[in-house]
Amino acid sequence: MKVISISLSFIALGFSLLLAQSLHADSNPNPQKSIFDLMHYKEVLEMTIEIDMEELQYNRRNQEYMTAGIWFEDADGQKQAWRIKAKQRGKFRRMNCAMPPLKLNFKKAELAVAGLAQFDDLKLVTHCIDHKAEAKKLLVREHLTYELYNTLTDASFRTQLVRITYKDINTGKKTKQYGIIIEDLAQVRSRIKAKKLKREEIELDQINLAQLQQVALFQYLIGNADWGIHTVRNIKMVKKGKSIIAIPYDFDFAGLVNAPYAIPNPNYYLVSIRERIYLGLEKDVAALSDTLELFRNKQENFHKVIKSSKLLSYEDRREMLNYIDSFFQNTKEVQFAVDKLEKHAASLNE
Repeated sequence: MKVISISLSFIALGFSLLLAQSLHADSNPNPQKSIFDLMHYKEVLEMTIEIDMEELQYNRRNQEYMTAGIWFEDADGQKQAWRIKAKQRGKFRRMNCAMPPLKLNFKKAELAVAGLAQFDDLKLVTHCIDHKAEAKKLLVREHLTYELYNTLTDASFRTQLVRITYKDINTGKKTKQYGIIIEDLAQVRSRIKAKKLKREEIELDQINLAQLQQVALFQYLIGNADWGIHTVRNIKMVKKGKSIIAIPYDFDFAGLVNAPYAIPNPNYYLVSIRERIYLGLEKDVAALSDTLELFRNKQENFHKVIKSSKLLSYEDRREMLNYIDSFFQNTKEVQFAVDKLEKHAASLNE
């Protein structure tokens, strides 16, 4: 059996930081700040993750947590060092990407000692291809897609772009790549005052239709057909008041991201991931009039999000803007799933 251990220097640093944090926990001006909040303060956060890289890259079916270490500097310039557990997550990306996406699990007791809220589960979206420049571009585009949705509603995942130094526990070898840290769903629920919902508790007649319409139209805007309300695919459902609302995530198959490994959804006979298909419950444009108006009012905000990125080339920003604008230029010709399927069936009978 392979024995895995975090370096002694890291452990010593972690314990000394936790001791210092515990001495100041009572004076923490914002005890509800989370570990994600400590990361979420700049465009790109430098981060180191120490883990068994060989196990991650060559044992993709491993469902067990692994010992890991993580450190970064917070907004005050203080070094944050944590011992955590990490495990592989996801389906497509876990089996097909250069680096499997990870679930990062912090210890609630240690978060409490540091005066932080006990939101202990973060998701890490990792690079899917080895080409560093291309991998960076795709992750930045997906991160910006999350930020576009943030401009529409607080019922959304906040994300933090990170530049990670991966340090192998066994060899000390280091590699650098970009990634995306996704906020804990429990913190999203806390922010929007929503409750946890089990899959078997989801009832379609309790879904907030206006909010779902916003989700569906956003997915149409970004050209994402890799989601579904009936299958609860790539959305999280929570209970807010008496209604159920949907929170979308995982946008790498969207036309706006335009990943080379993404494939069109075969269920709707799409010919390109850039082709849009509306997967909401509505069946005509008139039913979308109010939400379309909301999106038109947000068009300039969408532009600002994309233009503000310093990590994409002018050409990439312009290409994203053109794709967004192509939505607004064709709002009277929304392609509904039912119409697409009927046209395909009719073509088979010709």
